Amino acid sequence: MDYPIDFSTVRLETERLVLRPIELSDVEAIYEYARDERVALKAGFFPSESLDHTLEVVKQFIADPCDFAIEHERRMIGCVSLNKHSDLLYPELRRKVYREAGYVLHPNYWNQGIMTEAFKMMVDYSFRHFPLDLILVSHAIDNLNSSRVIEKSGFKFFKYKQVRYTWRTDLLQFRVHMMTRDDWRQLNPHPKYRVLNTKIETKTLPLGVL
Repeated sequence: MDYPIDFSTVRLETERLVLRPIELSDVEAIYEYARDERVALKAGFFPSESLDHTLEVVKQFIADPCDFAIEHERRMIGCVSLNKHSDLLYPELRRKVYREAGYVLHPNYWNQGIMTEAFKMMVDYSFRHFPLDLILVSHAIDNLNSSRVIEKSGFKFFKYKQVRYTWRTDLLQFRVHMMTRDDWRQLNPHPKYRVLNTKIETKTLPLGVL
């Protein structure tokens, strides 16, 4: 079962990162990494062909605000999201309320712990503010960087899935991982970020290091 996710009024902060809603002004920053084959092919999308194409994608992000922009030193460098899922891929979960997470990061910021920090922050916030039974996340079997992010975030292996993209002739195999609400309770007893500008719940949480 799906549940509507809306990050359009939410801003999360740690000492070095900000998660905030994606804006039209982010289009050039997104195009910079979305056109890079190292990023696009690992994340499962075709490299962006133009700034205009990227603008249309950004408009879709804004219309369905389930994505956070990742900001580091006032620069937009990637995003994390909770996407709608496909019951065809996960028929065994049809009675569960869940979303499937995704993320992408500019390659200049790989291997610095940034994506793990941003991903854990989004997951923690989402379990606290939405009635999700679980969150899924997957990675291509050859994407070792993504695998490490998922493992460090406390997700457990769930199953394999195969996906055919329109721009490829072969099937891509993915490892799917899961975090249940009970798993999250055991891993995240105290939030380690600030919450600002949210209509869901307006408060400031203690700031720590993820």
